[in-house]
Amino acid sequence: MLRVLNSDLRRSRSGLTVPALWWFVALAIVCPPAAWMSHAMAQPPTATDSAADQKAADTAREELSGHDVAVIAPGQEQLFADMLGLGATLPGDCKFTGGEVQHTSVRATYKCANGELAIELSHPGVAPSGAAQTARFAVVVRSGSPPDGFSDALLSRIRSREATFEWKWAGGVPGASPRRIGRLAVVVVLALVVLVWIVRRRAAARRAPAG
Repeated sequence: MLRVLNSDLRRSRSGLTVPALWWFVALAIVCPPAAWMSHAMAQPPTATDSAADQKAADTAREELSGHDVAVIAPGQEQLFADMLGLGATLPGDCKFTGGEVQHTSVRATYKCANGELAIELSHPGVAPSGAAQTARFAVVVRSGSPPDGFSDALLSRIRSREATFEWKWAGGVPGASPRRIGRLAVVVVLALVVLVWIVRRRAAARRAPAG
């Protein structure tokens, strides 16, 4: 990086124009360095049931790509109980038997015809690869085996009720990802290069003998 900047400064003395430097700034914004691109590509896409869910999951991973923690605000118990099927019978004769709203996830248990089942809801940005997802949640089976049709029915219930839920954030500002911060750093550094070039040109002009 320092070699590139020094090279730019040497070229500026031999006639590199200010517009050319600003074109370089624009290029850096549109095409971030390979390190930031690899950071974005290193996060594999997870399975979703719809294009809308995939887009929402990608947005969630971007929000969580900084050092933020997605948390659940108090007072959401009734919403989750309804979302997870309290009082309903899901496919496989599964009935909701209990749940726990934790700081960053929700756990639920079911009694089904083929045995006990435990699932967990969490933020899509922290879900393991391959987890089923809705717009706001990843759904992971923690124990047991979901009967046929259970997962689809549960995901459908979650999707129809999740619009009123919003994740809260702790430990930082959502969306302040390393990639965005890196782009801003590139703009600042290159702006300083332009400023140095202008100052040196003006100093050289003042030192030049009058014609």
